[in-house]
Amino acid sequence: MDYVGCIHRDVAARNVLLDEDNACKIADFGLCRLTDNLLYTARGGRLPLRWMAIESLKSFEYSFKTDVWSFGITLYELFSLGEVPYSTIDNQQLLDFLDNGQRLPRPIHCPQEIYDIMKDCWQTNPILRPSFSEICERLRVILEAAAPDYGYLVPIAYHSSDSITGFRVDNV
Repeated sequence: MDYVGCIHRDVAARNVLLDEDNACKIADFGLCRLTDNLLYTARGGRLPLRWMAIESLKSFEYSFKTDVWSFGITLYELFSLGEVPYSTIDNQQLLDFLDNGQRLPRPIHCPQEIYDIMKDCWQTNPILRPSFSEICERLRVILEAAAPDYGYLVPIAYHSSDSITGFRVDNV
């Protein structure tokens, strides 16, 4: 969501809504911070630990790349059919789990190409994570290869302050 200068801080399946055209809309901007800085440091409050990037767990620092990490967790939720991330790990053990280089396993219903995107979103170094534009392009290629007659995954950017969207499927 860097194109609108927003660090959402709570990208999760529970915050994705579909409109009448089946376009995904990100909701719940309660933790969102509008910024033109590349980094935001939080000051306490209740946080979605299992969706947070490793650097956020360590130092409560957020960036556009921490939203990318959370998007990878959201993909996991979708392809695991709603499984809670890290369901077998206590909150207190989560940072050690991630610090040791461990990540969520590939869900049974998840193609390898999608899992590769997830793993890229979960890179320890935020600089190595893809941008949302890169993710959109990779998803477009995967969708087109899987169903060439289905349409294209096209990112739509609204300039209105009351409407922000992620992806929309348009038939070509």
